[in-house]
Amino acid sequence: MQTLVIGEEDLQHFLHSETLNIVTDEESKVVGSMCIGVAMKLESGGPPRPPPTLVVRVESTGKINGSLCGTVIDARLSLHLETLEQRHQEFVKVR
Repeated sequence: MQTLVIGEEDLQHFLHSETLNIVTDEESKVVGSMCIGVAMKLESGGPPRPPPTLVVRVESTGKINGSLCGTVIDARLSLHLETLEQRHQEFVKVR
């Protein structure tokens, strides 16, 4: 079952980047961040030319016991909002 294709006007609400800082309550010290970005990608190839896709990247970083850690998620979606490809990576930087 396919969902509706995103309309051009609605699509513009998806295409942006945002960064949020994670702060402590006590000192308002930045201890991490989360970044999300969504962009349109026009695929090469064809004929016929493949339909455009949405590329999503989410990155989250922080510290646990002083060690940097985080998560990165990359995804490619159809304009039907179906997941075409997804990659997930977690990391801890050991001192």
